[in-house]
Amino acid sequence: MTVSVKNFHHRGLARTRRVSSHPRVATASRYFSPQVRTHAPDNDGSLGLPPATGKRARAILSGAFGVAVRYGLVLHNPVRDTLPPKIVTPEARALTMDELQTVRRMARWFTIAPGHGPRPQAQPFPSILDFLAGTGVRISDALRLQWADLNLDTAPPTAVIHDVKGGGRRRIIELPDLAAEAVRSQRRATMETYPWVFPTGTGKPLTKSNIERWTRKAKEAWEARPADVKAGEPDVSWVTPHTFRRSVATWLNDQVSLQAASQQLGHSDSTVAEHHYLDRTVTGPEVALVLNAVLECTKMHIKKLGTRNNRWNAYDSQSLYLRIVRDSRKQAELQTSRTLLSGFGVRVPDGAPHRPR
Repeated sequence: MTVSVKNFHHRGLARTRRVSSHPRVATASRYFSPQVRTHAPDNDGSLGLPPATGKRARAILSGAFGVAVRYGLVLHNPVRDTLPPKIVTPEARALTMDELQTVRRMARWFTIAPGHGPRPQAQPFPSILDFLAGTGVRISDALRLQWADLNLDTAPPTAVIHDVKGGGRRRIIELPDLAAEAVRSQRRATMETYPWVFPTGTGKPLTKSNIERWTRKAKEAWEARPADVKAGEPDVSWVTPHTFRRSVATWLNDQVSLQAASQQLGHSDSTVAEHHYLDRTVTGPEVALVLNAVLECTKMHIKKLGTRNNRWNAYDSQSLYLRIVRDSRKQAELQTSRTLLSGFGVRVPDGAPHRPR
């Protein structure tokens, strides 16, 4: 019988405890028992864990039972009979320019929000978001940036990024004005006292959890403002620090190429950027002119012909449809050519003759 991974948590853990007398298994079961103590089962018998946690727990249990099978403590690995939790990956969404400016205002407002007082420990927060928005690097890579990695005297300025996720691989990226000014602001604030560009008060590099916590608290304080103050502003409650990476990928894909977006993100190929980082909100082709002509002419033809001897002449209607599509396509090509030529200052009269058939 196939058992879901949620129901397997306490069943499998109970089996693990029965064989925990073995010294090798006792070490593994020590890590599982706290989950049972801290997560009460829901009405459906599950432990109420999020899907990502359930997937991680399933991998840990599978490894533990794999060791037990090899040592002959159990006959088979029961985790293989469970269904992995379904993790729904959210669709990538890029910031618009209005949303980007709103997020930047929110970050600066958070450091001096009235009623909460200044937050000196969050002083680097606006500069970090500006650096992420200007480069699209990972948060961990930005926080490991050192002054020795920067060259602000070139045009444009450059930075050496050490890919933490890629095993420390080095790559050089150009810094736009937004990112360069964020770094210069940090230089004025810290006077390069510590080697890290974004340090804590004790000189250690900031962590990813710091930025995520500041982002969460900034959004909560931003939403707590009076309704008349935030009226007309775009909703940025969905924004996370990783949103800037998706936004940079989408901007570069739209304005340059997918290859440029992939290289900026530090990917070895463009597949990851295409599947996980690009905003899929696209605009369809300009086909309204063709569809209007087809539908209007077909409607007029049906009204004119009606029925012929109480029968529909399929041959006539098909040949007329093909002529309509051909003429409409020529009209669309003419309109496109007129638009392109007008961009170069060449005016094409509306009554320009068609190419002879």
